[in-house]
Amino acid sequence: MIRNLIRSKNLLLDGSMGTALQSRKVINNEIPALVSNSDFEQIVTIHKEYLAAGSNIITTNTFSINSEKLGSLSILKETIKNSVNAAKIARNSSDSTFIAYNLGPLGVILEPHGTMTFDRAYQLFAEQVEFAKDEGVDLIIIETFSDLLELKAAVLAVEELSDLPIFATMSFDEDMRTFSGVNPQTMAITLEAYGVDALGVNCSLGPDLLVNIVKEIREFTSLPIIAQPNAGLPKVIEGETFYNLSPELFARQMARLLDSGASILGGCCGTSPSHIESLKDVVDKKEFEKPQVRSITAATSGVKTVVFGDKPIVIGERINPTGKEELQKALALKKYDYIVREAIKQADEGADIIDVNLSVNKLDEKSLFDEITKAIQAVVDLPLQFDSSKPQVF
Repeated sequence: MIRNLIRSKNLLLDGSMGTALQSRKVINNEIPALVSNSDFEQIVTIHKEYLAAGSNIITTNTFSINSEKLGSLSILKETIKNSVNAAKIARNSSDSTFIAYNLGPLGVILEPHGTMTFDRAYQLFAEQVEFAKDEGVDLIIIETFSDLLELKAAVLAVEELSDLPIFATMSFDEDMRTFSGVNPQTMAITLEAYGVDALGVNCSLGPDLLVNIVKEIREFTSLPIIAQPNAGLPKVIEGETFYNLSPELFARQMARLLDSGASILGGCCGTSPSHIESLKDVVDKKEFEKPQVRSITAATSGVKTVVFGDKPIVIGERINPTGKEELQKALALKKYDYIVREAIKQADEGADIIDVNLSVNKLDEKSLFDEITKAIQAVVDLPLQFDSSKPQVF
């Protein structure tokens, strides 16, 4: 039902759970999600306030938890169960509202720039998906990510272990890039290709600073766009954080995001039920505009997009061991610095895409691809093209 609804009308998400908990002074420096275990009724009350303000979708109090952070799988399961049940009690069996499981980032950096493997990240997300699915959520919202590779792990975990709808958002800075360098174009093209149901931006900035980001996202996707900005800029007064946008000013600025192409709106840090109530009037007055379907052929890396059709595409094909004794020897000895230098050289000389061919007799080609891909991605931001006659390699 939610999949059809997001393609036919504007919808309203809720606001910040963290801000609501801080205003009640019930966090006490612990992980906010654990309040679902220690003060269950507070979570129910917060959800009820957002529903009363007009939210069509409420998100569970589960942001950025995982079994490693909580110390055990049993605590994770208990926290997810209580968080989902709090949302269910608040909803009280209404057919017009939906419960979204809030799946946040792990708080670590994945390879090749960090130490966590993609497979381990997938496992940590998969544990949450299994528990959330069992508790009966309506959709999963994957939010506040900065690394597209980590976001891919989360999306794959949801898609491969459930049939739940997926909303996915990343957090952008004023330079229109995430902390890890992802731009809106690359995010939009990649996530649509991965089959999410809606995508967009949340946190980090106020509504006025997200307008150009939303406009660029709209240029590269026909999916519904989510916008959940902060309530302006934060200020710390006597150790407490305050945001500078009143509910009325927040709502007025959010109207620009609606006009720019967003259709699923809500709030992040600093927003309250009052902000959502003011926003509801803006959302209700705006007629839904069905996005234009666009056909784009592109190749993306984690931070860069190459669009086909704009100009001739140059593919660097020097990483190919055929007839190259020195490259064959480097592969056999696992001297990957040779391959990395070749990739850098081709990028410097103007290649748009780097072709990687590692076919050498008696060598484990699959293992080579795993290791060399990480080595190249650590220093070159271009999309990679993989060349092999063995389908099992991929």
